[in-house]
Amino acid sequence: MKKEQRILLVLLLLTASLLSAQTAGSETTEPLLHRHIFWSGSEYAFGYDVHVERLENGVYIDYQYTKTEEQFIDLHLPQGDYRIRVVPRDFFDRPYEPAGTPWFNFLIRPVVEAAAEDAQESSEPSEQEQSNVIDLSGAETVTEDDSAYLIDPELDIALEDESEQDESTQADSTQIAGRNHRFNTIGVSAGTSFADPLLIASIHGTFSFIDNFFIELGLDTGFISTLENVERYYSFFPNANLGLFFPFTNRGGFFVGAGIGYMINHYTIASGSTSYNMMAGNFYAGINLFDILNLTYAIRTNFETAGNRLSLGIVYRF
Repeated sequence: MKKEQRILLVLLLLTASLLSAQTAGSETTEPLLHRHIFWSGSEYAFGYDVHVERLENGVYIDYQYTKTEEQFIDLHLPQGDYRIRVVPRDFFDRPYEPAGTPWFNFLIRPVVEAAAEDAQESSEPSEQEQSNVIDLSGAETVTEDDSAYLIDPELDIALEDESEQDESTQADSTQIAGRNHRFNTIGVSAGTSFADPLLIASIHGTFSFIDNFFIELGLDTGFISTLENVERYYSFFPNANLGLFFPFTNRGGFFVGAGIGYMINHYTIASGSTSYNMMAGNFYAGINLFDILNLTYAIRTNFETAGNRLSLGIVYRF
């Protein structure tokens, strides 16, 4: 009986040893190799989304996502085929897809393996093989501490050619991003103050010299009085304002502003005519839709009395 117990104990010890060896083998991690990637930024970008995908069974799948304010990223990845794309973020910290880079493919593999595969007549890696930095802006940089190579010798040239071909596209994207944050418009609108004047026609223009800020100059002309015994009525309200513009990702955005104007009211009644003029503060908020339509609500006050205005306008944004 004791002999059987000894045999059982030995079998248990052997089984435990095998399981331990198997567990140790499964915990072996694949070495991570370094890749430094950088890109040209835009003055209109408030950060960047870096998307890295890995090739698995012939299909690229999401592998790593990084949100950064820098114009470079240091990746530490296991061996494999990858691709990367960088998308800038706008004023509202949202990704602005039209200004994103195209996908760039790259391969992570050890330096020794890469040199052995690519070396032909020379045992030393070529200068092109030593290009261990991907520059998404088209520039070429060489580092010594990297341990990764481009997929093939022609890819580096292809990237340069592609960057040259896409210079106009990238410039257009930068202009789109800049234009998207600047609110330059000219237009007309019609509205009401629900009092005097009951009908308001306006001409106005906004001029933006820096991102998200604008100056607005406008002239409102009013018609129709709600008062009894008024035979004729008109008003003028020239005004100047400073505003903030918060763009949507594609077209349009929200805007707010404040300024000052001079209100001229002229009434004609049976016994004669009279004018009522005053300085007034102007405070407003609105939304621009599709770079074409403005919907605006304004409050005007001389800090003794106040009136409001609701208007819908057509603008040309440039």
